[in-house]
Amino acid sequence: MNTVKSGVLMILLLAASLSGIAQAGINVWTPTGPERGTTLALAIDPATPTTLYAGTDGGGVLKSIDSGAHWGAVNTGLTNLFVSALAIDPTTRSTLYAGTVGGVFKSTDGGANWGAVNTGLTDRSVGALAVNPTTPSTLYAGTFGGGVFKSTDGGANWGAVNTGLTDLSVSALAIDPTTPSTLYAGTNGGVFKSIDNGANWGAVNTGSVRALAIDPTTPSTLYAGTFGGVFKSTDGGTNWGAVNTGLTNLTVLALAIDPAAPNTIYAGTNGNSVFVLQQVSGTGDSGDGGGGGGCFIATAAFGSPLAAEVQTLREFRDRYLLTHAPGRLLVAVYYRVSPPLAQFIRRHEALRALTRGLLWPAVWGARLALSVSHTAE
Repeated sequence: MNTVKSGVLMILLLAASLSGIAQAGINVWTPTGPERGTTLALAIDPATPTTLYAGTDGGGVLKSIDSGAHWGAVNTGLTNLFVSALAIDPTTRSTLYAGTVGGVFKSTDGGANWGAVNTGLTDRSVGALAVNPTTPSTLYAGTFGGGVFKSTDGGANWGAVNTGLTDLSVSALAIDPTTPSTLYAGTNGGVFKSIDNGANWGAVNTGSVRALAIDPTTPSTLYAGTFGGVFKSTDGGTNWGAVNTGLTNLTVLALAIDPAAPNTIYAGTNGNSVFVLQQVSGTGDSGDGGGGGGCFIATAAFGSPLAAEVQTLREFRDRYLLTHAPGRLLVAVYYRVSPPLAQFIRRHEALRALTRGLLWPAVWGARLALSVSHTAE
């Protein structure tokens, strides 16, 4: 009986923590919109990972508040709609930056309104943006011909930082979240690395790189988007391996990692939507070409990430679990351990029915908490 109770508690905790993610395949890429042309840039709200932003090649900035299930344009004041870079201030999440072929634009209200910030930016064809996580007023812009520019005042003024950067066509930038003085730049000639805030650069590999992303919990793990798909390095860029199972379009122009669940990665491709990958060690494609499939606890039980019960648990997670450090830790831990259990539940209809019954108290409690929250608002 104690074993059964422990299992029930595990399922309830997992469901409350994990049900909000879109139904990504385990170690296999799965499309998740938007169906509006080429996605050139992606950004995820660090505190509310269900909020996504996508930069497009003519549609401006699109925003989703439900993990990519639905998207809408947020372009007021954005006079150039070819958006090839996006970045979010990690401490003031309503502050965003958009890099376009007409320079950098800044929003301080979650994308509702934009204004240009280009003083000193001598090359305004911006292909990459990165914000210092500990000093958000410091940001970097990668351009398609002028190399890397740096601002220390939130984009008000810019200056070039290109010593050692032999390829000035920069389409990707990434900052080490634990050591912000370490930066990576993706160019037509490969990845360059700086360990002194961009003052000096050195090459770490070759090949055309269109996008870069760093694992926020393991900064030595990097992902590169290329014309040949996604590549992964676990040693700071020294060695790379492909992670492309299920990725039907290998022209990857944008990458973003879920900050609350770093094993969840989004890839924007050329004219073919956004793909999402849920990685699990030892069960599939982790750089060696394997594959697999599955979904999370509540989605496995109710059959769809769009089920009303799943959406309720997702909103509960976002409002109550991801708003404080212990909750985020709980979510991160369960993201790592839940997929095998979800796969097992999914394969047994009787167990799915049992799990749905066990989840109803959690769903009811979440609805009650959310109704109180909505009333207070």
